[in-house]
Amino acid sequence: MTYEPINKNVAEAYKSVMRVFDKIDLPYHNTTHVLDVASVADTISLRLGLNPLQREKVNIAALFHDIGMYYGAKGHEEKSAEIAYSYLVRAGFGNSYAHDVANAILPTKLFPNGPTGGFTTPGDYLLGKILCDADVDNFGRSDFFSLGELVRQEIGVTDPLAWSKSSLNLLNAHKFYTWESGSSRDVQKQKNVAELEERILQYA
Repeated sequence: MTYEPINKNVAEAYKSVMRVFDKIDLPYHNTTHVLDVASVADTISLRLGLNPLQREKVNIAALFHDIGMYYGAKGHEEKSAEIAYSYLVRAGFGNSYAHDVANAILPTKLFPNGPTGGFTTPGDYLLGKILCDADVDNFGRSDFFSLGELVRQEIGVTDPLAWSKSSLNLLNAHKFYTWESGSSRDVQKQKNVAELEERILQYA
């Protein structure tokens, strides 16, 4: 999936983010993932009819949402939000704008209360809903398993049965927040659930 910045502000954010991701060598949380999320987030924004300013914020939030991985996986969502906020204030966007972007990033945190803690909820915040859906868009795509393999490599899980069970728990705990993602991704997501259930039976 290709991504093109939608305007000058997004293009400047893109360049800043890519300079950092050029130094991040991870199987999954890398440039490919960031640009995939940005592209999906922009598509959702367009289909939901966001105004140009809100669409711009979503794009910038998507670009910054995993930049904190440069400092390590633990707490990287909070670090990403902090980096995005600081960048935007320094660039002259103002505190309100920067807060909007940071608050869209924070709900992308998985398992806020530990391995069984589920998902952080964006509440009624539309920009957060869009970014959360874009971040795990692959849950409802046919590349779920190939991308999941990259995640498995990144976090170092070696037991295929344990990985399949944790992946199934993740999908069962998840829901898409926007009607756009739900309508376009839920059918394939259920197919992925069925495939995981079959794999677990085979491993048992």
